[in-house]
Amino acid sequence: MIETDPVTILFTAFALSVGSVMLLRLGELITEKGISNGISLLIFSSIVAGITGHVYTYVGGSLSFFDTTIFMLVIVLVLVVLSVLLIKTRKDIPVVYARQ
Repeated sequence: MIETDPVTILFTAFALSVGSVMLLRLGELITEKGISNGISLLIFSSIVAGITGHVYTYVGGSLSFFDTTIFMLVIVLVLVVLSVLLIKTRKDIPVVYARQ
């Protein structure tokens, strides 16, 4: 059963707020360092974490723990590198204004 007393609700709201602020700051730091767009990279890593969880449940029974861990790490590293390269291939299109 879910507890709905005021202390639990306040603590949950505080924990969610602090977590959100920490993630926003981490995203800003990633963007400032020039690695990639920080918030997009964090959203992407969340999606990849979900994918690796599904892969682990699908493949986990047939491979050992070590093999599954290496397999998931390779998938995560490849996807992160590809996402950074995709973001870095942005081309700047020069805008030419008509003279008046």
